[in-house]
Amino acid sequence: MCRPVEIWVFPDDVPLVKRRWKRAIGYALHVVQRARLAGGHTLPGNFTRATLMTPAKSRTQLVSFPPDISATIFFHCRRHSITLNSAYHTFSQVALSRLSCRRYMRGEISEEEWEYRKR
Repeated sequence: MCRPVEIWVFPDDVPLVKRRWKRAIGYALHVVQRARLAGGHTLPGNFTRATLMTPAKSRTQLVSFPPDISATIFFHCRRHSITLNSAYHTFSQVALSRLSCRRYMRGEISEEEWEYRKR
């Protein structure tokens, strides 16, 4: 005996009407996501970084230093035998603490939040 498709996806306690609505909504979302990736011929390609898992708003931030500052950072990293990644992490922590202090002095953050961030 063949079982209906709805049983495979949803448990038995979900009503049939609700299962059909969820499947319809899921299909509509799937079609919209696939439409973003649709294109013409693959070669030559219009390659983008859009995938089904790409967030709506990118949180990637790019930071660049002038060449003279970069050379100084590399020199000191080699001198102290540390990686650029650990130095970058330290720089970001110092920058965040300076920014938080500046915001506290301007009155943009409360005393309670300042004490929390100092820890």
